[in-house]
Amino acid sequence: MRAAARVTFGLLLCSIAASVPSPRAHAQATDRCEVIITPSAGRAIPANTPALHYVVEAIGANVPQEAYAAPVGIQLFNGAGATVPVTVNDDPFYGYRIEPGTPFVAGQSYRLRYPDPCAGSGMFAEQQIAIGAAAPWPTASGTVSLMPMVGDVPYTCFDQAYVLANHPGLEIQINASAALQPFLPIVLYEINVDSLSWARTAYGGQPHWFSTLPGLLQHPDDILYAACGQMGQGDPQNDCPNRAGGLTPGSHRLMVPVRILGDTGDPTPLAADFTIDCEMGGSGTAGTGGGAGTGGTGTGGTRGSGGGGCAVGGGTSRVPALALASVLLYALVRIRRLRRR
Repeated sequence: MRAAARVTFGLLLCSIAASVPSPRAHAQATDRCEVIITPSAGRAIPANTPALHYVVEAIGANVPQEAYAAPVGIQLFNGAGATVPVTVNDDPFYGYRIEPGTPFVAGQSYRLRYPDPCAGSGMFAEQQIAIGAAAPWPTASGTVSLMPMVGDVPYTCFDQAYVLANHPGLEIQINASAALQPFLPIVLYEINVDSLSWARTAYGGQPHWFSTLPGLLQHPDDILYAACGQMGQGDPQNDCPNRAGGLTPGSHRLMVPVRILGDTGDPTPLAADFTIDCEMGGSGTAGTGGGAGTGGTGTGGTRGSGGGGCAVGGGTSRVPALALASVLLYALVRIRRLRRR
């Protein structure tokens, strides 16, 4: 009976993981807290940039309460030290936008003063923001390529790290158009497969350890892979399935919307058709998005072994029924923890 219950619990996690935003289980995660400002230090942005970005990312058992609230007390100063009025609004993807009341001035270095709850309650930090010349707003995104690869594929579940070792897949390679390049410090890429969300980068393409999508399962934002039954290697004591939730082997459609912080009009999305499998990794066709992308074919890789995984990529549906399922999932997780005690 206990074995059957475990199987049922695992299947429930697997079925919900791809589409339901659920509370993160942080109790077993290593404490980590960081305030992330976009653009990152040392990267200049065009003078016609609409906004800056603020987010607190924290995991573990000691997350500061300020991490769950909008930032209070943000100040922006121009190159002469004068205060620039700002408005702080929710960003539709994650974190908060900091929108200046007057346009940035090219050639100046602005100073952003912001709350840093990771350093302690009531603490503040500062960052310099370099402003370059204004640039034409881009309409062309660039090119996308899907290149076969075999290697370790990282993914996370409840912020716990897993790795699919020696797994075949397709690596997503994006080359930004000349018009988009000045805005790269504030660009976010969405990765959608068959109209479902697979992954999302952080603004600026900077490496990130945190999840920018809600939900149980977080795929890598630069690799597509099939559900081949291979089991991920990770902490066996946490409450996550070690199945990686890959794509169903076969043909799929990749769409990559290109989001510029500030939402004043986004460039043409990138798109490509591809096939994914468990032996060769897969292949891609010519893409679109302000320039043709190219696909590739290749060989290598081995079929994974072990129990079957989820057969679909992630989604972000937020309908009430799925929200209820999220609550149910969280309750089951808590019950399982209590049984361990």
